[in-house]
Amino acid sequence: MITELGEQAHQKGFKKCQNKNLEERLDMESLIIDLYSQN
Repeated sequence: MITELGEQAHQKGFKKCQNKNLEERLDMESLIIDLYSQN
C-alpha cells in the first residue's frame, strides 16, 4: 500500500532522476560539439 507521503517522495525522486539524465545528455552533446568544432 502506497501512502500519500511515499507517493510524493517517489515523484520527487523520479523528477530528480530525470533532471540528472537531462544534464548528462547536455554534457554529452557539448562534448560532441567540442569534438566536431576541433576538426
